[in-house]
Amino acid sequence: MKINLYIERLIVDGLPLEQGDGARLQAAVERELARLLAGGQWVTRLRADAATAHASGGSFTLAEPADVARVGGQIASAVHAGIEGTR
Repeated sequence: MKINLYIERLIVDGLPLEQGDGARLQAAVERELARLLAGGQWVTRLRADAATAHASGGSFTLAEPADVARVGGQIASAVHAGIEGTR
């Protein structure tokens, strides 16, 4: 099965990103979200709904130290929870 995921906009307020961190953060989110979605039970529900227009990841507390890879993983986990309907 092939699943296409399109994130139109990901808003991240208050993160002290340095130049070049945006691309690394995006890659970290994509990598972790792909891993989380690969084993999810949400596929059955998604087929019934045909599409999910909006998934809120809510908020979370940044892990310390807040490196880009770790933050990307936290963002992906929050988005995944929104897709799974656990938030």
